Amino acid sequence: MKKLLAAVFASTLLAAPLAGASGTANGVLTITVAIDAACTVNNPSIVFGALSTTVDNAASANILVTCTAKTGGTVALDGVAGSRNLTNTTDSSTLPYELYTDSADANAWGSVATPTMSLDSTQLTSSIPVYAVIKAADVPAAMSGAYVATENITVNY
Repeated sequence: MKKLLAAVFASTLLAAPLAGASGTANGVLTITVAIDAACTVNNPSIVFGALSTTVDNAASANILVTCTAKTGGTVALDGVAGSRNLTNTTDSSTLPYELYTDSADANAWGSVATPTMSLDSTQLTSSIPVYAVIKAADVPAAMSGAYVATENITVNY
């Protein structure tokens, strides 16, 4: 019986409010998320039609960079301005060409003034133009055949 009375007394004490126990406790809930961008780049091709010997020959393409999140960054081509050549697939002769960032052919890709182009950080996809030019004066010296060149595209984000 003593044990029963002790148990009843203890449960009554636990159920009763504690005298003078009032107040507020505050804390902070932190919510975080990391959004990592991953980008892909297309493999565009620039194809020239029949070449002229009287006017410079132009062709263009767009590098499309698509990212999973909006991000800033740069796009670079690995060639150096002023030293680009197409190579004849038959006899390895060369035909000079240049790549520009603008249709006026004022800013060559890979030059000191234009080493890279910027991604549009407000969009998921950036379209970066590439304008190619083969000078008319270089065409008569070229051997017949198919010519090819590649430029590696590097996207830093």
